[in-house]
Amino acid sequence: MVCYYFFMKFLVVAGCEDHVSQFPDGWNTDLYSLTKQDIALKEAPEVYNLARPMVSYMKKVASTLYCVQGLKCDRNQPHVLKYAGDHRGVELHHDKCDITINLMMSRSNSYGGGGTYFPDASTNVRLEFGEFLLHPGSCVHGGSNITSGTRYLMVIFANAK
Repeated sequence: MVCYYFFMKFLVVAGCEDHVSQFPDGWNTDLYSLTKQDIALKEAPEVYNLARPMVSYMKKVASTLYCVQGLKCDRNQPHVLKYAGDHRGVELHHDKCDITINLMMSRSNSYGGGGTYFPDASTNVRLEFGEFLLHPGSCVHGGSNITSGTRYLMVIFANAK
């Protein structure tokens, strides 16, 4: 099962790169105002279908941990973010959802810096490949600067049903 998910994560990133290669602005989008380099997977149906088992699993875990019947997502979920080179991070903010799910899709040695910073806990969470982080959307957080390499992150903004 671990090999399957590793393979799927690799294919999702490769599929996203292939999909955006057909657009003149590549990863530069207006999907979300803070990140600017993201893709809604439903825009690339073949990639979305690859990601569906991972998304279902993460939503099931989040529903169980937050004691909700299920989760509902808008049409832009899940989406994949690309932080490359000297990306200056994402300012402190809160998400407009009940639960945020972040899945790390890069190996930690493929980029420098990065992570999700939570000021109330004075901590920066730097996930390893394949790990995912759940937090309430109302929790203030920010993206730490990328100093080198490329970091890919799948994000799901979800609301309790």
